[in-house]
Amino acid sequence: MHKTTGAGHVGNEFVDEVPGVSQGTTVDEDWLNVVQREAVALVENEGDALDGGNDQQLWESIARRIAQRSKHVGEYFFLADHRAPSGWNPADPDAYFAGVCLNDGDHDIAPANYPDLVPYLLARALTYKQGIGGAQATHNVITWAVAAGVATLTFANLAPEIAILTALLEDEVVHGSYVSWRSITLAGAIGNILAGTYAITEVNAGARTVKFAAAVGDGGAGGAWTVQFFTHKIAGSANARVFERAGGVLYSANHVDADAVYAATVPGLRRRDRVQGHWHQGYQHNAAGALSAYSSATNALSVGAAHTFNCIREAITDAVNGTPRTGKSTDPKNLIAHLYIWAQRFLP
Repeated sequence: MHKTTGAGHVGNEFVDEVPGVSQGTTVDEDWLNVVQREAVALVENEGDALDGGNDQQLWESIARRIAQRSKHVGEYFFLADHRAPSGWNPADPDAYFAGVCLNDGDHDIAPANYPDLVPYLLARALTYKQGIGGAQATHNVITWAVAAGVATLTFANLAPEIAILTALLEDEVVHGSYVSWRSITLAGAIGNILAGTYAITEVNAGARTVKFAAAVGDGGAGGAWTVQFFTHKIAGSANARVFERAGGVLYSANHVDADAVYAATVPGLRRRDRVQGHWHQGYQHNAAGALSAYSSATNALSVGAAHTFNCIREAITDAVNGTPRTGKSTDPKNLIAHLYIWAQRFLP
């Protein structure tokens, strides 16, 4: 867009005509067409046809853009109430909602309904130390083998690969099975195994192996290859898989308290809650009713006729994990609310 350059302008601004003194600024077709194209683009860029009988159409398009771009695609957010996705309706702009609730269980979403979110999710690869030094999104394979239609890839004995496989195995425990779970993507062929995306059927973090079905000839060999794990990619489908995150523990990526081999270095996977490591302080009563303490760290408990019973009292530090936090319940670091991921556009 540009300011007017019509005859009679003053500093590219319009001025009125002063009869008998000066001519006003000419409203020329160039400037009018530029203004018209700017206004029309707001409507047509949203996929709407111009409606000559609707004098609110420009405002409706602006309201839609505000709603859609209020958050980034893939941004997580919480609401106290549950909301289902709702398509754009010019008559009720406040009803528009393009969030996918992650408390609704595992389910697949199609690009026809979520044209912005699905490509975003399909591009997300498991990354070791995401966002900091040493980040690694491709992971090293050192041997391949195929037997009876099952492919086995063995990964390098390196920190990034160990972290990825350990986090994947933890996520599988949360999921409950390998059915409708994560996939592995080979950018190129590895031995007899063709390039493509395969549904994982087994992860062995100790042996550093991943297995999946592959209808190719048997064989095996050592070498050097790389693969990726895309957290939402489904073998043989253009859809994206969304996993339930209800009650999940929230850690910042690379958070030191999340452990090097779990969510700290591998954002995007799920893990179970845990209790802070600690010892228990024990007490023993003697026949006279006196208490003497012993530590469960050393099992320093003497048993004899003088002791009538033993009991466990308050939690104490194990000198490694800090002073235990105590209360009436064991609570994870989470928020009690409905968790959503923003899709920007939802098309019913």
